[in-house]
Amino acid sequence: MLVRTRRAKQTFPLSCRDVCAREERGAGGEVNNLALSYTSLKEMVKQGSAARETFLYLVTFAALYTAALSLGGLLFGVVDHFFPDPVQDRDSSVGQNDALRWSIASLVVALPLYLGMTRKHFREYASDPTRLASKPRLWLTYLTLTVLALVLMGTTVDLISNVLGGEVAPRFFLKVAVVVVITATILLFYLWELRWKGSAEET
Repeated sequence: MLVRTRRAKQTFPLSCRDVCAREERGAGGEVNNLALSYTSLKEMVKQGSAARETFLYLVTFAALYTAALSLGGLLFGVVDHFFPDPVQDRDSSVGQNDALRWSIASLVVALPLYLGMTRKHFREYASDPTRLASKPRLWLTYLTLTVLALVLMGTTVDLISNVLGGEVAPRFFLKVAVVVVITATILLFYLWELRWKGSAEET
């Protein structure tokens, strides 16, 4: 008769090496968890900073566009006042007054806002030059330069077309000058800002 016997498993106390190994594995897991938490927090802060920068630059460029259009409309109204066209202005005096009031109100709000935001950005560039490489800033700057270049091209084409058609009225040339001066001023400013960016990175 065969008798099967089971040997009782013998348990031995853990050695110091095993205890240290277990403690190291536990500590390593806690370190990994802390590293993951820090990485996640860092990504959240980075995303929040990018959203803040996008918001600030959108406000800045929206104020710029509003101020430029309002200044152009105001100067157009001044030109129409000093160089009236009896045919065009005969039935539009009320509309012109409303447009002038709207241009002045928009300029009073948008221009100080744009100047204040631009000053804030330059202070941030001085304290942290890495902000010059901000993607929202670069995208909106180059988009603005593209719009300005198209406006200058369209204005030049319109000027040449009117000259070839025989329209050489001072009123028309003054309005063209208004568009060219405003557009060229903004264009040169942002081209200078981009060049300043390059010199700041080199230093």
